[in-house]
Amino acid sequence: SGNLLLADAGSNRIRRLTPAPQPPPPEIGPLQVVNAASNLAGALAPGKLVTIYGSGFDPSSTQVAFDASPAQLFYAGATQINALAPSTLTPGTVTNVSVVSGGAPAGSLAVPVAATSPALFAAPDGQAAALNQDSSANTLSNPAKRGSIVVLYATGEGQGSSAATLWIGGAEADILFAGPAPGFVGLMQINARVPADIPTGSQPVKLIVGGTASQSGVTVAVQ
Repeated sequence: SGNLLLADAGSNRIRRLTPAPQPPPPEIGPLQVVNAASNLAGALAPGKLVTIYGSGFDPSSTQVAFDASPAQLFYAGATQINALAPSTLTPGTVTNVSVVSGGAPAGSLAVPVAATSPALFAAPDGQAAALNQDSSANTLSNPAKRGSIVVLYATGEGQGSSAATLWIGGAEADILFAGPAPGFVGLMQINARVPADIPTGSQPVKLIVGGTASQSGVTVAVQ
């Protein structure tokens, strides 16, 4: 029954220690693996930032693996994990994403792997996480001037040399830089010039890498 009996010769007693009732193990729910930028499910790409949703995770003891490759974790909470997909993933295959929490399996999910799977970081209302040329945040009250430089952030560009194109307001923008963001693995930075002949206001923006487009509904503010 789990009791511990002690022969206490000094006081001529048999002592019984009864363990306290243990709480039931946390209920483990199904996993959901989404792009960390768009919060949408879809194919993974090598080196992509992902968010894993579930339940019953132990923040102090959580591990994530893609097949046999352990993933780098940036955050682990009770219901959410932010991780980096390994750069060794093979496009055209399916990888098994598994979570072990508190020493016990916490769920797994098979996810397809593509060469690229780009998505732009944006707020829930679609406003891109963009910086204007003066490094201030791009907002409707602080729009970027036509012809100026904006900086956007994405993930899922893959590990190859696929060319990137960026469209703002329906016009192709001149890209000055598109590559890894300094100091943050898995994050892509795009420096681009806002086309001079597009309308003002909230304009749609789309990133295309290796023939795959980022999510719809992302905008930048232009004046």
